[in-house]
Amino acid sequence: MIHRPLQHRARLGLTTSLALLTLTGFALAQPKKPPHLGYAYPAGGQQGKTVTIDVGGQYLQNTSQAMISGKGIRTQIVGYKRELSRGQMNQLRNIFNEMRKARREAKKAKKPFSTKPFEEKFRKEMKKRKVQNPEVTFETFMAYRQLRFDPKRQPNIQLSEIVTVQLTIAPGALPGLRELRLQTRKGVSNPIYIQVGQAREIREIAPKLPASPVGRRKPVAPKPVAPALIETLPVTINGQILPGEVDQFRFRAKKGTRLIAAASARTLVPYLADAVPGWFQATLRLLDAKGNEVAYTDDFRFHPDPVFCYDVPADGEYRIEIKDAIYRGREDFVYRILLGEVPYITSIFPIGGQAGKRTTIELEGWNLPARTLNVSPGKVNDGTVTVTARKGRLVSNAVLFGVDPITSVREKEPNASLLKAQQLAMPVVVDGRIGATGDEDFFAFAGKEGEEIVAEVFARRLGSPMDSLLTLTGPDGKALAANDDCVDKSVGLITHQADSRLEYTLPKAGTYFLTLSDTQNQGGNAFAYRLRVRRRKPDFALRVTPSTLTSEPGQNALVTVHALRKDGFAGPIHLTLANAPKGFSLSGGWIPAGQDKAQMTLTCPPRPQPSPENLTLVGQAKIGKKLVRRQAVPAEDQMQAFLYRHLVPTEKFLVSVLGRKHGGPGMRWDGTNIRTLVIGKPLRVFLDPAYRSAYVAKEFHLNLKDPPKGVTVDEKFRLDERGLSVLITADPKVVKPGWEGNLIFSTYTEWHRKAKNGKRARSGRTVRPPLPALPIKIVAGGE
Repeated sequence: MIHRPLQHRARLGLTTSLALLTLTGFALAQPKKPPHLGYAYPAGGQQGKTVTIDVGGQYLQNTSQAMISGKGIRTQIVGYKRELSRGQMNQLRNIFNEMRKARREAKKAKKPFSTKPFEEKFRKEMKKRKVQNPEVTFETFMAYRQLRFDPKRQPNIQLSEIVTVQLTIAPGALPGLRELRLQTRKGVSNPIYIQVGQAREIREIAPKLPASPVGRRKPVAPKPVAPALIETLPVTINGQILPGEVDQFRFRAKKGTRLIAAASARTLVPYLADAVPGWFQATLRLLDAKGNEVAYTDDFRFHPDPVFCYDVPADGEYRIEIKDAIYRGREDFVYRILLGEVPYITSIFPIGGQAGKRTTIELEGWNLPARTLNVSPGKVNDGTVTVTARKGRLVSNAVLFGVDPITSVREKEPNASLLKAQQLAMPVVVDGRIGATGDEDFFAFAGKEGEEIVAEVFARRLGSPMDSLLTLTGPDGKALAANDDCVDKSVGLITHQADSRLEYTLPKAGTYFLTLSDTQNQGGNAFAYRLRVRRRKPDFALRVTPSTLTSEPGQNALVTVHALRKDGFAGPIHLTLANAPKGFSLSGGWIPAGQDKAQMTLTCPPRPQPSPENLTLVGQAKIGKKLVRRQAVPAEDQMQAFLYRHLVPTEKFLVSVLGRKHGGPGMRWDGTNIRTLVIGKPLRVFLDPAYRSAYVAKEFHLNLKDPPKGVTVDEKFRLDERGLSVLITADPKVVKPGWEGNLIFSTYTEWHRKAKNGKRARSGRTVRPPLPALPIKIVAGGE
């Protein structure tokens, strides 16, 4: 590793929580924030080994355990630290200023000077603040005393805490990506990715700190350490890229080696909310012994993570170099480089098959054991499975293989014109490829007047570099419709959606034609596709965010359910909890007709739960005469580059119930029906009679969260002989009839403290959990 600037290596840690700031005047007390993870370094480990990793994030105090998806990994929490705040750094820096002043005075008076009194004062200050991090010494603090205040350095508060986790990976643990979460007293974190690898693992070497910076006016830069020579391959290299940094690693390679260098960067941290383009854009460069560049790449086809293959021409020493494409960097710019003569699949054909049937696929790539492989999807009916190839003990990278219940056929050449179009019988999936530059594939099918058809290409979503263009032509030879790109929100990790989709109502009976080509006029064996042609079949899929929730006993937590509507389905979707443990219930469990998402609330049991519960949400809707049920896939709603949002699927929907036992039943509305709000006429809604509290009526204040414009609620509860209620109104000058959805009530209490013992009077507001979601529809008067 080389070129690591000093100002980005400071890592002063604090092992205990920071004291809360004391605010005067009116203060708003925020609810406890759940833990949030940003990265893990190193981002994985080798089978059969024990590795210690640092997990960076925020709100990670009192982490009790780490949870990893899949089998074969045991975890143990071994440490916690966090950066010092600006105020704490200032207080500690006063020690340095006192020392510098004393040193000047001693020099002026020609008296001996010793740093020991100040070192002792520093140790006492650290003990007072309960700092146990061995990295924070008097010498390191003096070396980095100015760096915490570098105006060019981004504070990165969201990455300021680190939990150290020990992973013990079983020899038989399956290689590949795993989800890692941390559990604290505040709940379970969001998941981040780590990898289980097969090759020996190493880490970059950090530069050495100056031996004795005490007394110098400016910090002394640490000396770069020459990268150690890697004698044997394969190896997995772990590192982090900080601003302006370029990392290099030396290794020996033998003549005739088919060398693979595959970086994982964006794979590990898919989206960065505050960086453009929204991920760490790694580049790889290979240098020979003379420093000549012999290979370079910044991606692999449309995948942002770079991969290359190099046939080593001679025995000798080489260097692999990694950096960010525009020299950015941060603690969460983590990477792993797999380097060596390992099997790597670059493409397969076909890229899918029929559910329940064995398919023989062709493999292309480097260092592969065979050119064909049999795939049996088993019970998977509609979706994808992964395919790998094994060479000896080494398993290749995983590629996607599409699975569909519809009959699959192969593309038949020649089919490069309307006259030679391949005949299809709907419903059907065609497995083909654009085999060369300028290639076009033509297909014909018989259609009826008024028939609604859907033609859809699956290529980019299955790992093919093809950027499809699909055109529908009528019996008279005239083009009726065309499509280049269609957005599929169910594949949250693909940012450049390049698959085509057409929905069309046929105007008359006859033979229709589909033409498929590559928009960028490219082609080759890798440009495979699956073309699905069928009659329109309305359907839907569901995503629930966030994938982790934390609630107090007996309280409500907000969830958002997204409807991914297909083939024009616009009806309402009703949601329920499937096989939920006792005490969990869902309020506002519906997505109204025509809407793509809805907020609702999950009510938790009145007692704290010993461990997070993995809940299942199921949605059902009537489509024609059939009742269709779909399970909601948990996901993280991640932001990319300050703007774009993606639903990234996760494995579990985990809910933590933490805190003191609730004194009574959780709040819920009296009745379960959808309420009707008449414009201009107040609607009074009662809470369940089991929940009556004069304290609530007196102390709680109400707000509506993102209501329809013109819909308001009284700030206070009402309490009379009928029970506890709220009053909702719709302004006739603003509100239009027809809106349907859930009203979300946020609640808060206000408090006041009188001046006492010289302290100023204070007022504040404490945010409370929301009320259960209330489903309503707005109608005009007289309806």
